Amino acid sequence: MLQFKIFKLNISGVVMRFYLMMAVTLILGLLNQWALAAILGFTIAISFILGTKADYTKKATVGKKVQLIPKVEKEAAIRNAV
Repeated sequence: MLQFKIFKLNISGVVMRFYLMMAVTLILGLLNQWALAAILGFTIAISFILGTKADYTKKATVGKKVQLIPKVEKEAAIRNAV
């Protein structure tokens, strides 16, 4: 599962995203795609300002399987124990 964590990005990641934002806005600006440059530049800027990091995590699995006892068998076991 993809999990986003805020304020977990290291300084080299912040610097790389800054340069990525500048490259994206410069290239799209030269192509006269100003609206797209603004949207993508703003998105990348927010991601490096907040230090957002994406991690893949595995779901936790339970070691034992719990077997449920039907109610009738449970009541019979309680009666036999008394």
